[in-house]
Amino acid sequence: MSQLTVDQKNIRTLLQDEDADFLIPDYQRPYAWGEDECSTL
Repeated sequence: MSQLTVDQKNIRTLLQDEDADFLIPDYQRPYAWGEDECSTL
């Protein structure tokens, strides 16, 4: 059985790290941002 390790990284480090595994589960639906969501953010 493989072991899962978790640590915190900022988005820049995550995207620049060639060894990082960034996975989005298949069951996640795509999300489209609208003006309301962008304004809230």
